[in-house]
Amino acid sequence: MKQRKTYVKSIDAVFGKRDAAAEIRDLIEINWVEWRGERLALGPALGDVVGLSIERESISWALLGPRGPIASATVDVPLFPLDGEPASAETLRQIVAAALRDAGDAVAPGPLAGVGVAWPGPIDLDGNPYPVDWTGFDFGPAPGVDLRELILAAIDEAGLKVQDAGGDRGPAATLVNEADADLLYEARLGVGSGIGDLLGVKIGGGISLSLIHGGQLVRGHAGRAGGVEHIKVRYEDFALPDKWANVRELDELDVCSCNGSNCIARFATGKRIIDQLRDYDDVGATYNERGRKIEAEFQKDVVSAVFGRAGRLVGQALLGPVLAFDPERIVVSAFPRSSNLLQGIRTSLTDGTRVHLIPEDIVFAGRFRERTAAGAGWLVVEQTVIPRMEGAVTGTAKLRRFELPHFLRSQVPADEHVVSGFAALQSTNGDRDLIVD
Repeated sequence: MKQRKTYVKSIDAVFGKRDAAAEIRDLIEINWVEWRGERLALGPALGDVVGLSIERESISWALLGPRGPIASATVDVPLFPLDGEPASAETLRQIVAAALRDAGDAVAPGPLAGVGVAWPGPIDLDGNPYPVDWTGFDFGPAPGVDLRELILAAIDEAGLKVQDAGGDRGPAATLVNEADADLLYEARLGVGSGIGDLLGVKIGGGISLSLIHGGQLVRGHAGRAGGVEHIKVRYEDFALPDKWANVRELDELDVCSCNGSNCIARFATGKRIIDQLRDYDDVGATYNERGRKIEAEFQKDVVSAVFGRAGRLVGQALLGPVLAFDPERIVVSAFPRSSNLLQGIRTSLTDGTRVHLIPEDIVFAGRFRERTAAGAGWLVVEQTVIPRMEGAVTGTAKLRRFELPHFLRSQVPADEHVVSGFAALQSTNGDRDLIVD
């Protein structure tokens, strides 16, 4: 176990910092990393990793390299609209396949290492979504449709292959809850980089929490850790001035899906923030369109007030989890988002409470739109690519010790001149000047 921890720490040094030129040159020498244009990509000995994020009204993809995304895109498409009919399983498969074909244009020839898929709902410990009729959520393929099989069919339809799918190199498709994927990206590549204890809050069509403790995602005993939607709040404490008649009262909003009248999900999801603003009640517009319009007009007093109230309610709901988990930083991902939302959360959590945080420890996630897709892909890097690197020490092909990258070489005794590893040793770009972006 001690060696494993040392190894992962040294992987972070190679993949996560800018001072690892020698190690990256070694990786290039054994085809674990290669140049693709002016960017570093995972090499043919490993295979590319693609991350997908399936959202209510959009789908995103990201191609991962050693330092994070090297290509990405988002397409707005009504998969599970908040105010419309959900896509059928057939339509969902076609849309996923189209996104994978788009990503495939940036992928190198050869099989992928894996595909990570962020899904807007809880994922059980076997890596499968909970049934729609069990969770009560209003999205997902029809009952009886296997989402993993649907994604595998889309991968095949897109003309992509995955190395040893279903074998000892991991599944072809790795499913992860979208909030977990979001926080994993920020923990490894974003605003939480280098911090071992993080709490993430994702506010969108729903609201959910994710947690990284000691550098690892916390899933819970059934994969449902982070389900904060049904935490009760004292919403009656947050009345707005009567001068804003175009703001709905909180008790006018629909009750929670669990029929609870004071669950946080009733008042502070992105959809409920929009629903409170009567001036933006355009039934012909999608949730994304209305959200972007509100973000553009965040300086209006009435918009600021609604966001601020939602933030204070979210902070109230999070007080218990924050006190219990004691994170070093809280990362808030929100759509639509406003500085008043963040300020409201900061006020509730740090004003007169026992939370060991200052307001500056509660931050917004980055604005990179494909970060959730990138986080899903990075999970494949950690679960499939890095173990495959570890396998270079105990595999079947022979590899000379001095040809190992430094972070592996340091774990092999100096008198062990021949160790096991990958056989592909030819350098493709070994003489090229190293440019680390």
